[in-house]
Amino acid sequence: MCICPDDCGKVLINCTCSDSDRYRQQIRAMIDQGLSADQIIDRFVAEKGKIVLAAPTTKGFDLTAWVLPFVALGVSIPIVALVIRRLGARSSPNSAENVESPDSTVSAVDSSLEAKLRRELDDLDR
Repeated sequence: MCICPDDCGKVLINCTCSDSDRYRQQIRAMIDQGLSADQIIDRFVAEKGKIVLAAPTTKGFDLTAWVLPFVALGVSIPIVALVIRRLGARSSPNSAENVESPDSTVSAVDSSLEAKLRRELDDLDR
């Protein structure tokens, strides 16, 4: 990562600030010295801290950054499914709360619309 004064948050290769040019020159010099990629990364981490890494490592506490999202997803999916089932059971058309009495106005409107629908479908069949 580029460690700009303006905290751009870009990966070093994508940053265009003057600091990024300096870091790239340091990396080229280290490559010319024969250092491996891991050695270069280790040196930057020792100088600047883990802020220079574009992604957390897979060692120690940093491993939680890779594992925790999947654990949270694995735990939350069954909980969400349970909540959806319970909410769906409450609002099902067969539940006692939603059954209309035969003399209600909603039933009358539904019956008249159903009759009109049947007439129109019969007209289409002719």
